[in-house]
Amino acid sequence: MLRAILKKAAAVELTAHGTPPISTRLKLALFRNRLRTRGQRNRLQMASVRAHRHLSINIQGDGNDLCLNGELRDTSINIQGSNNRIRIDATACLTWTDISILANDSEITVAAGTTILGKPNQPNVLLARGEPSRLTIGRECMFSYGIEVRTSDSHPIFDAQGTHINPSSDIAIGDRVWVGTRCMILKGSQLGQGAILAAASVLTREISARAIAAGIPAKVIRENVQWKR
Repeated sequence: MLRAILKKAAAVELTAHGTPPISTRLKLALFRNRLRTRGQRNRLQMASVRAHRHLSINIQGDGNDLCLNGELRDTSINIQGSNNRIRIDATACLTWTDISILANDSEITVAAGTTILGKPNQPNVLLARGEPSRLTIGRECMFSYGIEVRTSDSHPIFDAQGTHINPSSDIAIGDRVWVGTRCMILKGSQLGQGAILAAASVLTREISARAIAAGIPAKVIRENVQWKR
């Protein structure tokens, strides 16, 4: 029994505004959250356990760092790898969203005031996979439902000489970006501050600030726009 307790304690350092780990674990369970860990030197920090409902966290690896200061409901976090980082800033709100890092030395960040609101049958996906990569979402963004943001193609492709030709690549989404329902934002994409990505678009390139992009692949259809919630 003691050996099992020490093994679990070593797997994750868990704090919520300085609350002791055992008390924090009890509160997580009380609000129907689930935490599974396997590895060493993992760290989970959150501003308030009460902000989370039906949050599932699965960590397999070493040296991962999670800072969950926003509100997460009906959301899953899955890390399979080591030395990764997930940061959800205060006042960010995520519902029905799957956040996954299947890599080493990668990062997913959601800045303050951003809302990512999936639905039970159309969740949102934030995925960093393959080679080390970063997926960054700025402040005050608005994401609809059924959206997928992926830093990789999920499966490697090689040319005739055996060279890997589709490595993972960073995604950067600026402040106050509006992403419509059922969009896909693929590796290497960038959305400038105040940009709008129209519903059902597939983004594979850089879109400038305050522009509207639409289509497959997404192209700029209007510039110098502003939007409000």
